[in-house]
Amino acid sequence: ALTLYWSPLSQPSRVVHWFLISNGIPFESKVTQFADLRTPEFLAMNPHHTMPTIKDADGTVVFESNAILYYLREKYGDKAGLYPATGDLK
Repeated sequence: ALTLYWSPLSQPSRVVHWFLISNGIPFESKVTQFADLRTPEFLAMNPHHTMPTIKDADGTVVFESNAILYYLREKYGDKAGLYPATGDLK
């Protein structure tokens, strides 16, 4: 399953959370404290130590909200019509 590492205090995190919910994309929510961004486990996944971060079921990790929204739209679609159409995911 897709996992979202996020904080309700982070506006970019909230927009990704909202996109996932609005489009009915199943995900696991991992509310993350800002101090956790510097742990070895998190840094191994995201060396930029930023939120939000997603980890897809196939192991793909994407961070930075705009990149995440692009990835989600291209892979899972945007039934809610929240993000403009783009091009090829690759």
